[in-house]
Amino acid sequence: MLEIEVRGTLSEESFYNDLKRFSEQFGEPFRQRRMAIRIGTLNKYGINNRIKITNGIPEIVQKIGSVSSLIREELSFKIGRDIDEIYQAYLVLRNTITDPLLKRSVIMQFDNFIFKGKNFELKFAHQTGKLDKFVFEVEAKEDNLDLEKVCKELNLNPNMQSMSEEDWIKWNADLNIDADELDEKYIKALIKSYLKSTTF
Repeated sequence: MLEIEVRGTLSEESFYNDLKRFSEQFGEPFRQRRMAIRIGTLNKYGINNRIKITNGIPEIVQKIGSVSSLIREELSFKIGRDIDEIYQAYLVLRNTITDPLLKRSVIMQFDNFIFKGKNFELKFAHQTGKLDKFVFEVEAKEDNLDLEKVCKELNLNPNMQSMSEEDWIKWNADLNIDADELDEKYIKALIKSYLKSTTF
């Protein structure tokens, strides 16, 4: 599946103001509680693998393409809810990375609010970890949709496409928890807590 999307950062105040504004425009958002373990940094092919748990549903996801690209491919398949098996899947994926410079894995945690437009999806994400960050994504749901025009109409500034590789490295270092520094017990406890998140 190809993802065509633009992203931007928000202040905390803008985040909650926009949630109110778009709730009035589109109705109440669909909510997601999500954890993802991104296994390894981006390699030269722009590929990274993730164990993702969204509202209690685990899956393995592979993203292909630069993190700053407008278009990326996403492959995914659901896996079982057994905590030990999810942890073993994480270890198997991690062990496929032999280059120590690419081996670093991080834990990403999101509270997402999703609105459905006529031909796009609008997502606001409160991302937590070492600190809090607030972002939005606008994803095209039809071919040849001008996302820059959509953002202009929504009064949103998609400023993350211009971030360099160094910017993304700093973003991850400042925000996301280093999975390699956590022991098995802690990671399994975190997995368990997100498996419980089936509804809001």
